[in-house]
Amino acid sequence: MSFVSGLNLDKYSSSFYAFLIELFEFNVYFRFGEKRVKSELQELKEKHSKLTKTKSDGWSMFEQTIIGGFLHEYDHHRNKIILVQLNTTFENYVMDFSFRLLQNYPEMLDECQVKMSEVRTKSIEDVIDTKIEEFIRNQVMANSFKKIFENINKKFKISADLDSEIFNKLDEFREIRNLIVHRNCIVDRKFMDKYTNVRYKLGKKLLIKNEYLQDIEHLIVKTISSFDQELIKKHSFLIPKEIILGLPKDLDDKFLEMFES
Repeated sequence: MSFVSGLNLDKYSSSFYAFLIELFEFNVYFRFGEKRVKSELQELKEKHSKLTKTKSDGWSMFEQTIIGGFLHEYDHHRNKIILVQLNTTFENYVMDFSFRLLQNYPEMLDECQVKMSEVRTKSIEDVIDTKIEEFIRNQVMANSFKKIFENINKKFKISADLDSEIFNKLDEFREIRNLIVHRNCIVDRKFMDKYTNVRYKLGKKLLIKNEYLQDIEHLIVKTISSFDQELIKKHSFLIPKEIILGLPKDLDDKFLEMFES
């Protein structure tokens, strides 16, 4: 039985449904793309294996080296893309439900100032939405996942359990995303000062393993589903009036395949 099959999908926020669909669509799309190159990869592997044994076929040493390097790096590059997208999907969930909350309670942004010039060409509703988006984006970009959820708990009187060990893992995952995007996976001093895991070596490239991706994906889905249930206990208006159309009927099977592949 997959994790999703254990969920009562009629008891979550619309933000949670959007998160599931985004995660589902990315995994299906990415794996479809992989199928298109698998046959070519297999052909390359066979040729490379033959070359390393026979040193023939008219291929230069340069071509052999390029192919060998590509095959070695393929999984690493694939996993970097998946990890960055996982982080984006997680952040999208946070920004989506936060936006809906603040739309319903705009008075919580009393510290935000609106200039008269801003309402000359836009409706006040559009200006408020823009201010909400700016506020949320700044909060998400400036704080750790743990701090973000602590602030949400406090601000909106939610009683979600924020396990420190879990959120430490999620924040480490986010810092790995930053290494990928900004440092080409090279471990720097800033990262080492935060995380002393023995597998991290200063100045060395961090390799993203399949097992790590599967574990973090499980952790994200379970964390969000647990938080979301507490969220709608306090703010039931976030529950959609009907299940979002387009939620795949075979969602359970697809997620099971995704987690086990």
